[in-house]
Amino acid sequence: HLRRNPLAATIPASLCNRTSLHELYLRNNLLTGCFPAALTTLCGGGRTIDFSINPGLPGGGDFGAFCSTGFGSDGFVAQASASQSAVCIGGVVSLSANGGSGYSYNWRGPAGTLLSSTTTQGVSATLTTSGVHTFTVVISSGSSCSSTATVSVTGNAAPTVGLTNNGPLSCTLSTVTLTATGGNSYTFASSDGMVLAGSGNTRTVSTAGTYSVSVASASGCVSTTTTTVTSSTATVTLTNPMITTAVQGSGFSGTFNAAGGTAPYSFSLANSSTLPTGLALDVTGVLSGTPTQAGSFTLTVIAIDALGCSGEST
Repeated sequence: HLRRNPLAATIPASLCNRTSLHELYLRNNLLTGCFPAALTTLCGGGRTIDFSINPGLPGGGDFGAFCSTGFGSDGFVAQASASQSAVCIGGVVSLSANGGSGYSYNWRGPAGTLLSSTTTQGVSATLTTSGVHTFTVVISSGSSCSSTATVSVTGNAAPTVGLTNNGPLSCTLSTVTLTATGGNSYTFASSDGMVLAGSGNTRTVSTAGTYSVSVASASGCVSTTTTTVTSSTATVTLTNPMITTAVQGSGFSGTFNAAGGTAPYSFSLANSSTLPTGLALDVTGVLSGTPTQAGSFTLTVIAIDALGCSGEST
């Protein structure tokens, strides 16, 4: 009987050999540490074992809990696990530890991680940087009885992606190729969210707008970027000369004018056109000369702007 004595020590494992004990009173002392696992030899058998009111022992010295559940045993080995061994940066992983009721927890995470809690049996961790991150949990059943475990989770970086196009769309370039880089798989979409059919890292489009690509790395991490396809297509219109009647043997000059599109314009005759002898159309749209042939002539003039867009007039 050593009650109400300032006995400050750990419980010796050798007590397990005292199986002939019927009573042991070590209550209201300053004992610390864990219950030696071998002390189960003193559980039951009609014995009275009293370690109560020892704040430094597990459960304040609850020997009954030690006997029934092993709570506070120095044989307790902390274990920690993760729901996933690797996540993408910004991803969340669940961490858990063994133990249960009566145990307290102290989680610690390295730089580049955020913990949802540090004192619960299970926590969530958000990884904000790439690399291997090792988490530590200290599981305690008393102020001086604990076990430590670690668990590691790898943070995978999202791919660095690029998306380009060879536009703009024009009257001479009716389709544009989108080309993506930086990953293992590619999903292209238009601005309205419609997925573009195809495979590989390229797609062909014929409409101006903003297009996106989601690129996945080998680890499954995804990055998204966009590119904008513009269009320089235009409608070119022609105006005929104000005077369309020439006099045989007399000089004549008339100008075709173009509008719309991008200047300068280049003028030419369609293959089906016929001019009277003596008249010619130059590339600036001027029809001139001295006709030597009488009659009615039909000609079609084509104007092409600087970007290849065209219009015609008859």
